[in-house]
This record gives sequence, structure tokens and C-alpha cells, in this order.
Amino acid sequence: MRTIPAITLFLSALLLACAPVSDTAQTAAGLASESDRLNAWFADRYEEQLQFSPIQLTFLGRKDQYDRIDDFSEQAQKAQLEWQRRSVEQMEKQFDYAALSAEAQQSYDVWKYQYEEAKRDWQYRYHDYVFEQMGGAQAQLPQFLLNFHRVDDASDMDAYISRIGEIARAIRQLNGHVKAAA
Repeated sequence: MRTIPAITLFLSALLLACAPVSDTAQTAAGLASESDRLNAWFADRYEEQLQFSPIQLTFLGRKDQYDRIDDFSEQAQKAQLEWQRRSVEQMEKQFDYAALSAEAQQSYDVWKYQYEEAKRDWQYRYHDYVFEQMGGAQAQLPQFLLNFHRVDDASDMDAYISRIGEIARAIRQLNGHVKAAA
């Protein structure tokens, strides 16, 4: 009698081994795959977004665009908002939300939310104080150069000198912002 249960157990194991992958396993693999694709897409978008801000690149210790300061013009702000809009549209077309892991869905939602907030905030772009006593651009930009722009060689010094001129341009752009707000 002992051989019957052993044979039954063996045949059951054999049938399970030959059975197709369960829906749960396939779903988990699909979630990982779609989520991995989304994460790679986010990495690419993050790199694109960084290119809008030479200041942020410097904060990260990178020397790309080391001779530049951010463009504070309204045209540059519009371009960034448009880039965000296109990225959300692209994300919605390329990724199946239901096929994402919970963490990837949260990242997806945050990316979309950031664009929606930026879009809503556009109408209030003139409601801030650009030049204020404690943290205005007139103090922050020189402090940025002093605290974050490393000079390791002659090209870094050339970039530093170029950035001084870029600060003058940035202040003019921000002054235009103040005039429009007034």
C-alpha cells in the first residue's frame, strides 16, 4: 500500500512540473518587466530634465554645462512645462498602468502629479518674491558660485568666469520677471 501514495505523489509532482506557469508567476514577471521599463524611462527623463539646469548639475557634482547658469526667462519656463506635458503624454501611451508594480504606479502618479501642479501653478508665476532679503536670487546665485563651483584646473576657472557673466544675464531675466509681476 505504500507504493500507491508514492506513485500518486510522483505523478502529481510530474504533472505540476509540466504545467504551464501560473497566472500569478506570469503576472509577477509582467509587473517586473513593465516596471523595469518604466524605471529605465524615468532614468532617461531625469537626465533630460537635468539638462534644463546647469545649477542642479553642479549640485550633483557634475561638470556638464559648467560654464552656464539656468535660463530664467519665461520662454525657458514655458519650454520646461511643455517638455513635462509631452513626457506625461509619452508615459501614458507607452506604459500599461495596470501592469506596473505598486511602487512603479506610485512613481507614475507622482510624475503626472508634478506636471499637473506645474501646469496649475503657471498662472501664479508672478506671485513670488524674486529679490528678497534672506534668500533672493541676488544672494543665492553668488553663493552658489562660492559654495559649489569647484575649480580644479584652468578650464574650471574659465567656466567660473563665464558663469559670472551668466549671473548678470540671469539677474536681468529675473528683473524682467519682477517688472511683469508689477
